Amino acid sequence: MVLPIQLRRVIHATLGGLVLFQSIVDAASSSQPASSSFSVKDGSGQLSFAINVPDDSNDIFFHMSAPSDSQWAAVGAGGGMTGALMFVIYPAKSDSSNVTLSPRIGRGHFMPTFAPSIDIEVLDGTSISDDVWTVNAKCSNCRNWNGGSLDVTSKTQPWIYAVGPSGSMASDSQEANIQQHQFFGHFTLDMVAATGKSGVPGGGTSSASPSSSTSTSPSKTSKTSTASPTSGGKGSHSGDDNNSGNYSSGPITSPPHWGIVAHAVLMSLAFVIFFPFGILCLRAFGKVRLHWIAQAFSTMVLIAGFGLGIYISKKGSMFNKFNAPHQIIGLIVFGCCILQIPFGTVHHMIFKRTRKSTAMGLLHRWNGRIFLTLGFINGIVGLNWAGDNRQIIPYAVVGGVLAIMLAAAIIFTERRNKRKGNYQAQRQSSVSHERHGSSDDNVRLTDLGDHSSPERKIRV
Repeated sequence: MVLPIQLRRVIHATLGGLVLFQSIVDAASSSQPASSSFSVKDGSGQLSFAINVPDDSNDIFFHMSAPSDSQWAAVGAGGGMTGALMFVIYPAKSDSSNVTLSPRIGRGHFMPTFAPSIDIEVLDGTSISDDVWTVNAKCSNCRNWNGGSLDVTSKTQPWIYAVGPSGSMASDSQEANIQQHQFFGHFTLDMVAATGKSGVPGGGTSSASPSSSTSTSPSKTSKTSTASPTSGGKGSHSGDDNNSGNYSSGPITSPPHWGIVAHAVLMSLAFVIFFPFGILCLRAFGKVRLHWIAQAFSTMVLIAGFGLGIYISKKGSMFNKFNAPHQIIGLIVFGCCILQIPFGTVHHMIFKRTRKSTAMGLLHRWNGRIFLTLGFINGIVGLNWAGDNRQIIPYAVVGGVLAIMLAAAIIFTERRNKRKGNYQAQRQSSVSHERHGSSDDNVRLTDLGDHSSPERKIRV
C-alpha cells in the first residue's frame, strides 16, 4: 500500500526529529564526567560521595555532601583509618554559608592529622544550603600519599566514611580538633568506571538506604544496587558486577563526656601532683609515715581514675577491645602501681630489722620511676587520643616544671645531707681525736707524776 505523500513527510520529519533528539542527548551525555558514587542515610540526612578520575592527568575530582546537623563528616581512601587519606568537612567560621575542607591522614584510633602536603583546591558549588554541606574539589596529588595510595585500576577500591557527633562546630582552620565520630562505615568503589572525561562528578544517589552507584560509562547507563543497613555488621551489594562490593556501617556508642573528663582529671592529679608529693615527703623531708599516707591516697586516686577508664572503654564500642596504645600503657602502669605496695612494704619490714638496703627497696625505687614516667607520658597519649591536643602543651609544661622542681629538691636535699654527714663525721673524728690526745697526755702526766713522787720524797 502506498502511503499518501503528506503522511510520509510527517513520518520522515518525526524520525528525523527523533534522530536529532538522540544526537543531542548523546552529545550532552558524552560531556558528563565519568564517575563512581556512594551514598548512605545518616540520621536526618544523607552522606554522599562521588569521584572522577581523569584519563588525561593525575588529578582527581570529587563531590561530597552531608547533613549539617553533625559537627563534621569525612570520607577517606583506604580500608581502615590507619594510613587513610581523609577528606574532612565542617562549617567555616568566617562565612556561615561555606565549609572548610581539611585533607588528613588517619592514624588508627587517634584523631587524623592535617596533611599540608596534599594539594587540594575547593571549586565552585561548595556551600551550605538547605541544611546540607556541599563540597566540590580537585586534588592534584591524591593518588599517592605518605602511608597509602589510590588504586585507580581497581574495581573494588576500599573507602571509609564517618560522621561526627551532633552539635555545632565552626572553624576556618584545617587543623581544627574534631570529636570522635558517632557513625562510621566502609565501602568500595569501581575506579575503572570513574575513569574518563575529567570534571566534578554528580552527587550520590537519592536512595534512602546505604547504596552504591557506579556509572558504567560516562555517557549512557548507570547501575545502582542497594542493601539494608546493618548495625556494625556487613551487607553485600547484589546485582551487576560493576557495582561496588561490600560495605559495613552502623552507629557507635560513645562514652559519656563526664567520664572522659573525670578520668583525665584524676589521672593528671595522681601523676603530676600527688605521687611526686609523696616522693618529696620521703626523699626531701625524710618523713616515712607521711610518704606512706601520701602514696596510699595517690594510689586510691589512681584506682578511681583507672576504674573510670575501664568504664568509658566498655561504653565506647570502638574502645572495648582494649587494644589502643593509651589503654595498653594504662594497664601496664596500673600493674606497676599495684606492685609498689608489696615492694615497699617488704623493704620497710626488712630495713627496720637490718638497717641495710634491700633488693625489694631497689625494685620499689626503679618500679616507681618507671611507672611514674609511663603514667605521665600516657597522659599525653590519652589527650591526643581524645583529640584534645590543646591541653597537651599545658599538661606537659606543668608536669615538666614540677618534675624539674622535684628533682632539684631531692638533689639539693641529698647534697645537703651528704655535706652535713661529712661535717658531722669530721667533727666526731676531731672530737674523738681530741679526747684520745687528752687521755694520752693524762697518761703521760700520771706516769711522770708516779715516777717523780719517789724523787720528791727522797728530796724531802
